[in-house]
Amino acid sequence: MWQRVRKIWQESLWVRLTAAFALIIFLGASGVIVLVNQVTTRQFEVYVTRDSARWAQWLAPQLAAYYRTSGSWEGVEQFLVGSGGMPMMMPMMMGVPAEEMERLHRRMMGQDPMMGDVDMWTGMGLRVVVADADGRVVADTGGEWTGNTMPAVAWELALPIALDGTVVGKVLVTPLAAGNTPEQLFLETVTRAVVWVALGISVLALGIAAFIARQITAPLRRLAMAAYRVARGDLTVRVPVEGQDDLARVSLAFNRMAVALEAQQRLRRQLMNDIAHELRTPLSVIQAQAEALLDGVFPPTPENIQPIYEQTQLLTRLVNDLRELALAEAGELDMAREPLDMREVIRQAAASMQSAARNKGIHLVVDLPDTPLIVRGDGQRLEQVLLNLLSNALRHTPHGGTVTVRAWEERDHVYCQVRDTGPGIPPDQLPFVFERFWRGDRSRSRETGGTGLGLAIARKWVEAHGGRIWAESPPGEGAVFTFWLPKAHESVDLREPEGR
Repeated sequence: MWQRVRKIWQESLWVRLTAAFALIIFLGASGVIVLVNQVTTRQFEVYVTRDSARWAQWLAPQLAAYYRTSGSWEGVEQFLVGSGGMPMMMPMMMGVPAEEMERLHRRMMGQDPMMGDVDMWTGMGLRVVVADADGRVVADTGGEWTGNTMPAVAWELALPIALDGTVVGKVLVTPLAAGNTPEQLFLETVTRAVVWVALGISVLALGIAAFIARQITAPLRRLAMAAYRVARGDLTVRVPVEGQDDLARVSLAFNRMAVALEAQQRLRRQLMNDIAHELRTPLSVIQAQAEALLDGVFPPTPENIQPIYEQTQLLTRLVNDLRELALAEAGELDMAREPLDMREVIRQAAASMQSAARNKGIHLVVDLPDTPLIVRGDGQRLEQVLLNLLSNALRHTPHGGTVTVRAWEERDHVYCQVRDTGPGIPPDQLPFVFERFWRGDRSRSRETGGTGLGLAIARKWVEAHGGRIWAESPPGEGAVFTFWLPKAHESVDLREPEGR
């Protein structure tokens, strides 16, 4: 039994939250009951004490008159508890409603059914003590001090009874300490009412707390079930987003994570398919050519071995590009960062591509400023970025066209741009130009179209330098590839430029 309870306690957040709320409600209700009871009792005691002093002030002259008439204190106790005390109390009842007077009269006469057979003072919840001038108690309605000496504390609090300027005794009126007095019954009634109200409010608060706890734990349970499904490989699961609170934001973040994981899984599968597709053609060529040589279909001449060599070169480039891309995505690129002038990097890249441009009848134009464009980075990799962009531009520019590479400085960034006069890139394909194995013209062969990884590698290398690269294709103006890098100085602003 206890093990089951412990298991529920450990596994159910709703149970723990509800128990925590219940404990808080119990402590709050208990504190309210105790505080209200103490405050009520203290204030009522103050009221009763003041009322008792008022009775003592009325009794003192009446007792003095009794002493004058009797000449002693004999019989004073019978005088106090009997109906003889009624006339001296009549002035106290002036202005009291008739119903209240009747109730007090019944109590004084010992006829109150709630109080039983008691004297009038006890019926009113009061105790009257009368002592002579020597401090000996001659009357005590409580029956405790009669015949004994009045305690010193009580003697100090008692009101003197004076007769012709001489103190013949003292009278003390105090509330009864306990018992079925009206005051005690009042306090018990108030306490019961407070307890019942506190219990009712506690039950209502506990119900609300349980509902709130359920509202908190229900989304968490849905998140947990969704997480289990994701762990089992179901990346299509989504959780409902309700409201705009923290739980809703957590649910929204989970959904975004699931979307990202699903997209990554799709890209990973696509990547594997693309790699397999890219490797299949050169391997098929190598296999067919090798089988033809082994079977004697072709003689082993350099011309027949040349296709095998070219396909192995293509495979080498593909494997190297995939390795560079994997290192860049993992943030493990080995880069030798140093201050360098991007003008020199652009001139070297353009010089390397001049021969290819002339062979295709394309004008390669370099437009650079006179002032240095200093950045901090790896010169070889930045040159490779430009080579990839220039190679892509030359591949898409027809005979007689122009490829322009230019650079400039703007605020804390150095911009480089490669523009061609080719057919451009369709708008629906612009978002994918930096994806792996993307080719705008699917009919192009790998010999003329490259490995399909050049632009993807260029983007990763630019981002590794803290920059950004993007592509544009104004209608009828070819394709434009632009990237920016942070300038090399002590305080470099790496924020993206406005409007880019």
